[in-house]
Amino acid sequence: MRPGWTFSTLVVVPPEPSSWTHIVDNARIPSDQTALTVGTAQLAALVPTRAQEQEREEAGTGERLLLLADGAYGTAGWVEATADLALDQMVRAASKRVLYRAAPPPTGKAGAPRKDGDRFKGSDAATHGEPDARWTGPDARGQEVTVRCWGGLHRKECRHVPLTALCLTRPAATNAKDDRRETWFWWLGGRPLPPLAEVARLYPRRFSIEHGYRFDKQDLLWAAPHVRTPVEQMEHWTDVVAAVHSEIGLARARAQARPLPWEYPRRPLSPRQVRRVLARIIAQEGTPGYHPTKGWSGARMTGTGRMRHANASRVCSTRPGAQAAWTRPPYFAPRRPVPTRGGSARAIVAFILIVRANLERVRLLVPTIADGL
Repeated sequence: MRPGWTFSTLVVVPPEPSSWTHIVDNARIPSDQTALTVGTAQLAALVPTRAQEQEREEAGTGERLLLLADGAYGTAGWVEATADLALDQMVRAASKRVLYRAAPPPTGKAGAPRKDGDRFKGSDAATHGEPDARWTGPDARGQEVTVRCWGGLHRKECRHVPLTALCLTRPAATNAKDDRRETWFWWLGGRPLPPLAEVARLYPRRFSIEHGYRFDKQDLLWAAPHVRTPVEQMEHWTDVVAAVHSEIGLARARAQARPLPWEYPRRPLSPRQVRRVLARIIAQEGTPGYHPTKGWSGARMTGTGRMRHANASRVCSTRPGAQAAWTRPPYFAPRRPVPTRGGSARAIVAFILIVRANLERVRLLVPTIADGL
């Protein structure tokens, strides 16, 4: 990945993991910024602040948003930057991240009181203690999963932001790099957790973003163009791809599945199948623009003669200080076509081959002509 070519994307994910995503905003990450700063600016432009949310709650309007973020956002800088936004967050965190419990009350001894309580580290089971809640049951795939949570935690860099640590344990996992047996998350937002049975099914919905990226790259050719200026050309192309992606999402309700012979006929409708029938849907819906009408094309009016332009004059220079002016004649004789390189040589070779082929015939005809004379 070249510097300056990465994008930060806000996507609305479906209830079940699939490629049916809705792109809300795409922003390029410049070389002098990071994904955290660009992502914070995107959320600030979309999500209301806590004061605005309180006004909406008093008026009875608005819904609480939930952000699902990957491990790149599990840092103290992200927690501090998004603390004032009115949304809940489920952020994946590394197991080596250290959190702290609330500070104990002052002891009255000399010196400053403690600002942080006991350590809490995901990879160190001795620091966990008893969880605040626990739930065990099947996940969306039917495999057993255990969810535990510990509340009242914080990061040392931002003590005023409360965190809740979540641990999802799947005994049937292989514990490979992409199939961890234990996965840690942070819950932000200040509101109480939803039921732990729902928490176990929340984060897998984020993988719909990866399916949407694959559709954009394979079918909509997002990464296919070779452009030189990402600031302008790649940003414009990204906006075009996002617009087409949204158009396919709107056409989903009007599309009828036409599976190819190798596709499973009972499979749910996919964005790729909608893209194949999108031209038919557009032809049925029509266009909001005006239909083209036949009008005056600017041709010569009937009865008028052809307008001739004045002859152009040229100036030829033979030597410094000397100029010769001449006027182009009104009509030029058609120029002979310039033969291509090697054309004359090929004609000569062809003539020689023809003469050689008919040489015997010529020798037989010469005596016959001489006898006739």
